[in-house]
Amino acid sequence: LDGAPDWVRYTLARSAQIAGNNTRFGELLGEGGSGTDESAPIRLLKAEAAWESDRGPEGAAILEELLGDPDAGYRAAFLLGLYYLDRGDAPAARSVLEKNGEFAASVPGKEFEARILLLENRPSAAADVYRELGARSDEARVFLSKRAFEAKDWRTARELTQSLINDHPNEPAFSLNLQKIEEAEHAAEKTAAPRARE
Repeated sequence: LDGAPDWVRYTLARSAQIAGNNTRFGELLGEGGSGTDESAPIRLLKAEAAWESDRGPEGAAILEELLGDPDAGYRAAFLLGLYYLDRGDAPAARSVLEKNGEFAASVPGKEFEARILLLENRPSAAADVYRELGARSDEARVFLSKRAFEAKDWRTARELTQSLINDHPNEPAFSLNLQKIEEAEHAAEKTAAPRARE
């Protein structure tokens, strides 16, 4: 691959990664330049490879460098945010949002903001973010449906869950959730009926 454009190495490395050929994937990533000499897509792949090899901090360092990149910054923010959220590091995850405004304003960025608020034990603030996202986010609808269920707001829980079923008819978990909501609502009505007669 000497002298070949970086996109050739990227395409071959990505193909090897998808095929599960980790040896070839590693060989292709090891070829060519290093550090900031390489294209952003190659550096993104190197970050992912570092994580898959239990070298998370190395991958995170690469992504930190890419946060401001016009082509790779969004993907770097997404991956780095996941990395910090998985580790429960709310301040570091919030810093990712602050460093990439494009990602922060996106639906996944808003979902990350809500997750950060939950890590900070601020569920009401997280619910506000999720309500703002509404139907644009499955994650928001799942969260708000669960919250409505816990508050015995059956109508809201049912409507949100039904909208998820409409969008994802092959996802059995949503149908099971709707069944649980209907069962809980029915049980609550049965409990309330004798009291009403007293």
